[in-house]
Amino acid sequence: MILNNARNIYINYTSTVLYLGASSGTTVSHISDITTKTIYAVEFAPRSMRELIQNCNDRNNVIPILADANYPEQYAKFIFEEIDVVYVDIAQPNLTEIAILNCKKYLKDGGLLILAIKAKSIDVALPIQTIFNAEIQKIENKGFEILEKISLSPYSRDHLMIIARFYLKPT
Repeated sequence: MILNNARNIYINYTSTVLYLGASSGTTVSHISDITTKTIYAVEFAPRSMRELIQNCNDRNNVIPILADANYPEQYAKFIFEEIDVVYVDIAQPNLTEIAILNCKKYLKDGGLLILAIKAKSIDVALPIQTIFNAEIQKIENKGFEILEKISLSPYSRDHLMIIARFYLKPT
């Protein structure tokens, strides 16, 4: 994202982050270098979780959570503060729905969603741009304001990073 001229990195030293799809913790560790606040790193796979724990052992601001991001209520007992940024890096056909569900549960009003849309994880047959447009429409329909769209090619083919601001609807 940075190498493809993102206008901003969107995470700063005061950002609390919910990271979905933490895997072994490579990107989590980079975020840990930026923020002094807590990173709640959710990972579903036990093997990746073991690596995440090892890789973030010396990072006091990372809380590894073994859970399925489809069920955000499962890890509510581990999250003790408002979330500034929900960072989603998962390879699931319903990745946008997972992102929206977690944002509604945890993201503060005006907070940011950083979503890696992995087109081939959604549908291998549809044209890439059709998938990107459909996922962006889902986000916009839920009240997010798209701030930036960044292609991740040539580093990650068929991936698009979406930066969106989340606003709670008045009740």
